[in-house]
This record gives sequence, C-alpha cells and structure tokens, in this order.
Amino acid sequence: MIDATVVIPTYNRGQRVIAALNALVAARPGPDWEVVVVDDGSSDGTADAVAAWAQTTGAPVRLVRQANAGPAAARNTGAASAGGRNLIFMDDDMVASDGFVAGHVAALAENPGCWIVGRVVLPPRMRGTPFGRYLDELQERFHRGQLPDRPSPTDGVTAQSLSLPAEDFRALGGFDEDFTIASGEDWELGMRARQRGIRILYDPRIVAVHEDWAVDLARFCQRQRLYSISDVLLCHKYGNANPRWDLVTAGGPLRFGREPLSRSAKKVAKAALATGAGHRVVDATCRLASTTVPDSNLSSRAYDLASAVAIFEGVREGIRRYGDPIAAGRAAGAVIHLIDANRSTGYFDAIARHADPARHPVTIGSIAGAGPLQVAMEAAGVRTFALGGATRRHYPAALVRLVRLLRAERPAVVHAHCFDPTLLCLVAARLTGTRFVFTRHHSDHNIRMGKRWHTRVDSWCARHADQVIAVSEATRRVLVDHEGVDDGRITVVHNGMEPLTAPSEIERRALRSDLHLSADLPVCLIMARLHEEKGHRVLFDAIPDVTAAVGPVQWLVVGDGPDRGAIESEVARRRLDGVRILGQRADVAALISVSTVVVQPSLAESFGFAALEASSLGRPVVASDAGGLPEVVVDGVTGLVVPAGDARALAEALCRLLKEPEWAEELGRAGREWAGRFTADRMVAGYEQVYDRLAR
Repeated sequence: MIDATVVIPTYNRGQRVIAALNALVAARPGPDWEVVVVDDGSSDGTADAVAAWAQTTGAPVRLVRQANAGPAAARNTGAASAGGRNLIFMDDDMVASDGFVAGHVAALAENPGCWIVGRVVLPPRMRGTPFGRYLDELQERFHRGQLPDRPSPTDGVTAQSLSLPAEDFRALGGFDEDFTIASGEDWELGMRARQRGIRILYDPRIVAVHEDWAVDLARFCQRQRLYSISDVLLCHKYGNANPRWDLVTAGGPLRFGREPLSRSAKKVAKAALATGAGHRVVDATCRLASTTVPDSNLSSRAYDLASAVAIFEGVREGIRRYGDPIAAGRAAGAVIHLIDANRSTGYFDAIARHADPARHPVTIGSIAGAGPLQVAMEAAGVRTFALGGATRRHYPAALVRLVRLLRAERPAVVHAHCFDPTLLCLVAARLTGTRFVFTRHHSDHNIRMGKRWHTRVDSWCARHADQVIAVSEATRRVLVDHEGVDDGRITVVHNGMEPLTAPSEIERRALRSDLHLSADLPVCLIMARLHEEKGHRVLFDAIPDVTAAVGPVQWLVVGDGPDRGAIESEVARRRLDGVRILGQRADVAALISVSTVVVQPSLAESFGFAALEASSLGRPVVASDAGGLPEVVVDGVTGLVVPAGDARALAEALCRLLKEPEWAEELGRAGREWAGRFTADRMVAGYEQVYDRLAR
C-alpha cells in the first residue's frame, strides 16, 4: 500500500487544477503517492485536460468522473478509489509548496491518531490592494494564534489542506453529502472526528498557496453568503457546537421578547442593508473607506459590515432551505438536570458547554439552595434553579417545587445524578409524565458496605427509570448482576473531561519549592476523597515494601473527606514520615506534572477520574482493578492494574515503574493518547443519543 492519496475535486476549473497538479509534482512528494482528480460533472473540458496532462507527464494521476453532486460527494468518490494508507484532501485552486505531500505524511507518522491541517496562505499579489491586505490579515490572524514551528491543536478544519488515515475516514463514513455547497462539509467531518476523540493538529510547516477566486469585496461577500447557507445546515446537525452558531442566530427571524433588544435592532438594520438601496450604501461606504483611509480600522470595519450583510443574507436563505434551527431545537425538547449539592464542578460545566441547545437545551439545578453551581450556570448562559432542600427533612417541599417546575417547563427529559436526586426525580417524573433518566455515578459501594436499604432503593429506581446511564461497563454489570436491572434499560456512556492545561516549567518549579519537594527523589501522588473505599490504607501497607526496594519516596495525598482524621492518625501511628496530606487542592494539573507515578488503589470505583486526569498529562498510573478503573487504565499499556486490596501487588507495581523510568515515560505517553477517548463532548453526545432514543 502506498503512503498517500491526494484527492482533488474539481468543477469547471481546467487551468486551475492543472496548475495544482504541476505544483504537486514539483513539490518533491516522494515515491509512494498518487493523485485522484474527481471531475464533478464539468462542462468546460476539465476532464479531457487532466487526462491529457497525466498521459503527457506520466505522473501517478487518475481521473474519476461523476455527475455534478458537490465537493462533499466528489471527495467521497475520490477517497473510495484511493489506494493510499493516508488521504490528503486539497482544493483545485491550491498550489502546494515544496514538500507538501511528504510533510503531511511525516506529520501523521509523528502524531499517531491525529489529523493534520496545513497552513494556507494567499499569493503575494493579493497584498497589493487594501482589501487584499484585509483578507491576508484575516488569514494570518489564525496562524499567529498557533505554535510557529510544530503541530499544535486547532479548532479549525479545512479540506483545502487536510490529511488523515484512510481507516479513520472510512470509519466515520466520509463527508456528509447533505452539504452540496462548497462549504461546511469539512467542519462537519471534523466535528464528528472530535466526538470520536480524534485530535486535529495545525502544522505551519506544510504550506500551500490559495489562488483564491474571491479576490475582491463582491466575490468575498458572495462566498460568505454561500458559507452561511451551509452554516444553517450545520446548526441543525450540531447546534451551538457550530463555531458560527452566533452568526446564524444573529441572522435568524426576529424574536421580540425572546432575545436581547440589541440583537433585534441589529437584525432590523441588516435587513435594511440587505435591500438594493442598502447594498448601494454599503458598497459606497467600502469604496470611500478604501480610497480615503486604506488599511485603517475604519476601512476594516467597512469590510466587516459588508461581510455581515452577506452572512445575514446567507442565513436567511439557509433558513428558507432547511428551516430555523432554533425553532427545530425547541421542538426536540429540553432536559432538566438535578444534583443534590450546589457545588460548581467541571462535570456540569462540561454539560453546559457541550450540550446542543438546538436539540436539547439544558437547565441545571440542585436540591440544595442557591450557591456556586447557580452562579456558574448563570455565567455560562444556562438556565438554573434551586429547590431549597438543605436537609432530607426539607425534601417534601423540594419535591413539590420540582413537580411545579416540570409541569411549567414541560421538559422532554429529567436527568438525575447521585442517590437523593435520583429518588426525588423518579417520583416527580411519574407524577408529571416526564421521561426519567439517571446517571449511576457509583458502582458496588453500597453492596460492599452492606447497605441493604441503599441498595434496594438504587435497584428500585433503576428498574423504574426509562433509561439508566452507567459510567462504565463495570457499573453496568453491577446493575444487571446484583440489582436485577434489565440490560436493555442500560446505556454505557463513559465519563468525559475537559483537557487539563499542562503547567509551565515556572509553575512546576514554584510548586516544588512550595511543597519542599526534592528533585532527587520520586514523587507518588494519590488524588482521592479521604474515604475508606479509596484504599489509602492499602497504599500505607505497601509503602514500607516500596521504600525498602527503591529508597525514600515522597508521597502526596490530595483530597478531603469524612475519614481525614482517621487517615492522619494512621499516618502518624505508622510513622510514615514521607507521607504528606495536602487536603483539597485547586492546582491538580501542577501536582500531576511534578509526580513520577499516580496511584489509585480504590476498593470501589465506578470510573476513575483521577486516573484519567493523570493519563491526560502523560503520567503512568498504578490502579486497582476495582470497578471501572481497568477501562481507564490499560494494564501494561498506560499503567499497571493490580488486584484491589492487595498491598504486596501494589508495592511490586510501584517498584517496577520507579525502577524503570523510561518504561514509565512510555506508559505515560500512551496514556495521554488513550485519555483522548474520554472527552466531555463525547460524553454529552452520548447523553443526547439516549434522549433521542427516548423521543423516538
């Protein structure tokens, strides 16, 4: 199998595509490559020109013809006939710079599991006019926000210069052929890829020149209008995950009383400027700005105004074609989430950030009175509430308030989290006829501790819910094997997290100094609630064996909980001088970064967030086989898994990693890649699939 297939769709651009092919051949692509040119029903002789060029040059170029169906379908056709292990998509008006194909292939090899987007620049002649310089600045502004000399994560996706493994493309089903305009299909493919946990990187070293057809303001506005038509379709599919969601909502129908007055006023103004007379005013303003104050803030604002009017027109046309995405979203139904405490957590922040407001707008509230959770949700623009149930004796009144809320809001689904909210929501849902879902965030803790009534209530709620979301396969097995829940009622949606930001070297040095950590001694970190089920005592039993085998180790215990006093007493009684209990900390990323190994010796664990956080920052993990931990830590690949409660096995695993630092680093690198599968957007997408099934 060859290294790469370059796929180029083309339509009535014979000269442009020949120029693109000449540049590819001149760019030293290497021996194992080919090009598939897909003629999308051209009528200007493009296909004949490409065939003649290929015969004359002998280059590895194949021509495929199809009836006109748009670039998404053309790219799928080209990919279907590709023989390369990697696919490189580019447009027919791109001129590849030296090493273009080889650069994409090398970047994919250096970053396994990732996709690569290359740098796109405008030709130098474009910078000869004020408007050309304006366009160039728009393009370069994105480039300046990335790392200058190596690949870095990006939100941008463009099929002008995009490479990916062919197996990824096939697994995702290719481009969405609903996108018949040359716009939006690449963003849509990228969004599906990210939902699968695929990282997309921007590599500035891979350069191609875009011989853009939108060389003046009128054509640029024409393209912005076309882009916006596809943006409406993208909003129907992904809601506010579409990066241009705000532009679409700003161009939608007037919603007096349901949107800020300022937005309504701007819509009225754009509607006036979208008329014939309004266009003449905008054009005259842009011409005047270009001649009198070129390259100024005023001329840029004039161009922005013209672009905004074109986007407004495109949105209106898209809504006529596909319908209003906001109205469609209301029909799909809202979701109300309920938690017991009013703490602000990354979990609910992620739900607020990634929920699709076009299909399932969320409201997130607590049984407890208003607090940090409500402040965080209001800041995120998400509706929130508080039932005022400070203790369980207040729950009857809280239940009445919840029933009133469900009857007033008529949500499609009420989604509960944790023990008390699950019972409360089930009762309220049955009184109001609302579909009820809950996420089981614990596994077998109540069973292991002999809490029979808790287990019976858990089982009753699960057997009467419309759907149960288990955070791991291990949790699903507990529900089926021990609580008698029908397997068809359970959906496994692994927890997901927002990526942690790796601290700088300055931050790491500062933390080491604050904690008086020796640079010569390894650091083992446990991050867990100070509770019996987290296995702290198992770790304490293992510490003497580890110290005897590898010498002094610095042990950091992070977290708080009901057993803190007992754990502190245990440390003092055993004279574990190297153990330091730090309590609850906000600098989790920095603590992980200064550690050598992260240990999670839990006796019960539904998932294993701490292990996932450690892996996401490239630290190897030693974990027990309790609950869902083996689904987060892959034994021998991202860390080591030992039997729960086995202090000797835990000590042996820690000693292996501390004695073999190179292997430990290798496990950490694999863990970083594995952690990319557990993203917040994938988790929320899994929830929404459950809601959709219930709606059907």
